[in-house]
Amino acid sequence: MQNATNTQLVQGASAVLAVAGLLCFLGDGDSTSSNLTAKEIEEQIGSWFSSRQGWTLFSAPALPLGPAISIQQAEKFCGANNLRLTRHPHDGMGTNGWATLLSFIRPDILLSTPTATKGITGFDPVTAWSDVPLAPLSLQDGKLCVPISRATLMTLFALTNARCIFTYSDAAGHRAAYPSYAGQWAVTWPIREQCIVTFAGHDGMNAMKDVYPPSFPLRAGKCVEMLAGIVEDGKGWKAAFPGRAKKQGPWVLQERKKGFPGAHGSRHLYNMAGGKSAEVDFLALAPAGHFSASKDDRKLEVQCSAPEIETASIIVKKHEQELLKRALDCLPWTHLSWSMHRGMRDILLAYGSEVMNSYREELASLISDTVRDKESALIEAGWSPEFLRTSMAEMASSSVMFGRGNSGDLVRIVAGLVDILVDNSDGGESINKDQTSFWRSSERPAKLDLDGVVALTKFFVLEWSQELNYQLYHQLPATVYLS
Repeated sequence: MQNATNTQLVQGASAVLAVAGLLCFLGDGDSTSSNLTAKEIEEQIGSWFSSRQGWTLFSAPALPLGPAISIQQAEKFCGANNLRLTRHPHDGMGTNGWATLLSFIRPDILLSTPTATKGITGFDPVTAWSDVPLAPLSLQDGKLCVPISRATLMTLFALTNARCIFTYSDAAGHRAAYPSYAGQWAVTWPIREQCIVTFAGHDGMNAMKDVYPPSFPLRAGKCVEMLAGIVEDGKGWKAAFPGRAKKQGPWVLQERKKGFPGAHGSRHLYNMAGGKSAEVDFLALAPAGHFSASKDDRKLEVQCSAPEIETASIIVKKHEQELLKRALDCLPWTHLSWSMHRGMRDILLAYGSEVMNSYREELASLISDTVRDKESALIEAGWSPEFLRTSMAEMASSSVMFGRGNSGDLVRIVAGLVDILVDNSDGGESINKDQTSFWRSSERPAKLDLDGVVALTKFFVLEWSQELNYQLYHQLPATVYLS
């Protein structure tokens, strides 16, 4: 009898161990549980970590919750349109890319609190993004990731002013690198595996040695529109630009009322980001055929995407010229260069460069003089006093005179100076930086006024902006994992 009891105990224990082993085996491939320690989790996600995790018998702790990062809400990032961007790290930020991003990209509300160290601010991203719903993180290759859509990823590229410098695809998968103003992006998609996106802030960024204001405003909706090649006047008019010319042409630029849904280019991205393509007119490139240009028409030379063909010709009729003037006046104000639609950039630069060149020296001089004339206002805005007195004026002037370039820092300097100039000048309160009248004026002013300075500064930003492929989503799965 005793032997039978012992046998039953052994069999029972063996069964329990077998079940436990099976549960552990099944849990190995479970992306909802974690083998990470609490310390490892906290190192990865920083302030988003909560030690109150549930434990169950024979299983690893459940994965922590993280923010559901999304753009699919009327062109808003995580429900917010007005944002601020910084590049300064803070204590407890976490090492994962999404935790860094939600510390760098912030709602435009006062949430920072001064600390004992001069120039350093404390920031709690969990409080700042408290309206964002939480969802379980996904464990991918030992990293706690946030699943996001490809449209959200492209919006993040636009918000951080990213551009592609490397892309490679073969039978093993896809890889790409995107440096940005805020940090370095990398995309890795091995064959038959998940697509992992990483983000890392720039090395050596420190609030103590930065001569710029610690953060600046940006708008999610405008970043999406510029990437999709759309401009609007805030009163119902919206127009989308065609992609880069694929042949030498000649082409004719034609307005097609509410024609954007029929365009093959960026409408998919715009719809995925919460936009409504049915509300948007379309400026199409139509083959010129036997069309002959009149004296009122304008011929533009733009970049061509065809191999071994540098430029293409576009004929712009009088009506479409008025639309281009309207588009230039309605360019949104920004403090950073755009990651933008290349067809839009090509056409607007070709159309406006002659006017910009005629005022370039005057604009450079006005902006340079602002450093001396508005020094106290600039210091109050957060610019380094030493930087103002040594380098700022020359950097601003030379960047305007240079014509085109690739530097978010220089755009911040020029836009920051114009901001201070307008806000601290007589009549500045009446200037709408998103809606100027300079380009649509019947006569060019002999001397630039504030409206003209703003309009030409927006054109300067076009000159210094980056191209970003608005059809990048074709290269990515519907869901990517932000590490």
